[in-house]
This record gives sequence, C-alpha cells and structure tokens, in this order.
Amino acid sequence: MEAAGVIEDAEKIEKELTNKNLNGVESIWNKHFDKEKYEKEVRTNDGTPLYFTKQNIRHGFDVFAESEVKKVDLFEELQRKTNINQIREMNQTGYSLLTKEQIKMIYGSDSPYHDPKV
Repeated sequence: MEAAGVIEDAEKIEKELTNKNLNGVESIWNKHFDKEKYEKEVRTNDGTPLYFTKQNIRHGFDVFAESEVKKVDLFEELQRKTNINQIREMNQTGYSLLTKEQIKMIYGSDSPYHDPKV
C-alpha cells in the first residue's frame, strides 16, 4: 500500500502548528473538520446525539450522572492540555507519555478515577 504525500502533508501541518504556536488538536480540528456533516451523521432524526454528552448522561443515568460528567470534563481538560510534542509522538508511535501534571489530573485526589488504595 502506498501513501503518497503523507510525509509532506504531515511536515506541512507540523510547520503550520509550530509557526502559529497553536494547540495541535484544536487547530487541525477547526481547519479540517466538517461540523455540519458530522452533526447529521451522529444524531437521530429528532436531533438526539448518538454519543454521550454531559446533558444526556445527566438525564439518562441519574444515579451515576455527576461522576460520569466529571469524567467527561476530565477528558476535555486532558485534550486541552495535550501539547504539540505529545501529538507528534501519538502520530509517530501511536502513544505518548503523560506529563506529571496530566497524571495528577487523571489519578489525583480530585479525579473521578482516584483510588486511595493505589
């Protein structure tokens, strides 16, 4: 299988991100994402999302709602705090190490994933 031009495109995107000093996920998302098409594909005919949102988690899972909403908030924050080097590592190797701040955010005492036994 051939992927002509992939390296050149990746280098172009990386250069653009570096020059503009942008968060990679945010920049690529805004530039290359067709929100209208996506919204049509991921909703039922009545407009209900086919994925979890904070709103449908609150309404659908009353008992667990608050802890589940905290998990959504946590991963939104993690996405915002992902740096360009981590994105580059993810693209090149498929994984990236978390920073100490990110580890504390996910497993620290304020996290919904915190386990005092660990």
